[in-house]
Amino acid sequence: MNFIKKYGMISGVIAICFCVVLYVVFTTHSIFTISRQINYVAEHPYKAMSEINKIRVRVLEMNTYLPIFISENENNLDGIRSVLRTSYQENEKSLKILDEIYLGNKEDLTELNGALDELKKALIQSVENSENSNMDRQAVQKYFDKEIEPIRVKTDIAIQKVIDSADRRVLIIQESTDEKAEAAIFYAVVIGLLMIVIVIYAYKLRNEYLINDELKRQQKILQDALLVAQKANDAKRDFLSRMSHEIRTPMNAIIGMSAITFNYLDDKKRTADCLSKITFSSKHLLMLLNDVLDMSKIENGKLNIRQELFDLKNLVTSLADINYGLATAKGLAFEIVISGFKDELLLGDSMRVNQILLNLLSNAIKFTPKGGSVRLEIR
Repeated sequence: MNFIKKYGMISGVIAICFCVVLYVVFTTHSIFTISRQINYVAEHPYKAMSEINKIRVRVLEMNTYLPIFISENENNLDGIRSVLRTSYQENEKSLKILDEIYLGNKEDLTELNGALDELKKALIQSVENSENSNMDRQAVQKYFDKEIEPIRVKTDIAIQKVIDSADRRVLIIQESTDEKAEAAIFYAVVIGLLMIVIVIYAYKLRNEYLINDELKRQQKILQDALLVAQKANDAKRDFLSRMSHEIRTPMNAIIGMSAITFNYLDDKKRTADCLSKITFSSKHLLMLLNDVLDMSKIENGKLNIRQELFDLKNLVTSLADINYGLATAKGLAFEIVISGFKDELLLGDSMRVNQILLNLLSNAIKFTPKGGSVRLEIR
């Protein structure tokens, strides 16, 4: 009987060690999979959307401004041809990039290429017609509305197909990432419960039959293994719970500013302002990705805090720019107040300060009912 009990205890120890190893392997694999999917979004759907949007902007610019150029610069048609060539050279570069990274139906790119080529020929023909017949601005615009606009609409439909495909790819990746995260949390809970049952069983056997120095040594090994598993479990759970919120906040800002940019393409000042905010949010997102994907920091629970000068006013201005649109879109009053600072240049980790304030504001906006107000006071 004692042999059976001792064998059962040893089996319990082996089972715990196996569970720990299995858990670490599974969670590490899940995190690396999520990391690859994030890189996948950046290298494929997001980059594809960036390039196709560049093409859309060029097409819109040509269709909007070319009639004006033709009617007002009829003596400089060679210059207009040069502008057209430059625009379509840039489009060809974007199409080449899309051909390498686009993961949707390749027929979409073929359709887009054909539409752009047709539009190119039509625009060139419009310049030739202008050279052969002296048309005023009204005549040029009438020609464009009749001959060019249907082709532009066809081109825009082809562009939208590529954008929709990239959007679907992002949603698929997001769903896959959520499933991975849920599976990792579920598996951690199951393994944790299983380990508790095994530990209780082994502990009971120790008290009943095998109180000796060897058993104490084995108990110490079990306790250390359990502590390691708990620390790893805490680190992975914290990583999975924070990652979605941390990344979604700047992503929402980027998407929102991009939408505003498309609606105000003719307003260069507003477009430049939106692009500046997109750059700020992109840099913040990149810093977050570099930080959370550093596996050694996640495993060891360490965090590096930088000490450097930063401008508090600029930081708060960027925060206000990002969150103001989100608040007003929800019907919230929004205000940020700074008080009590003698000097706006501070010493500290600007990224961590920005990260904390951004999370506070995004949570406040998210959970404040419509018609309410959000006010942040920094002092």
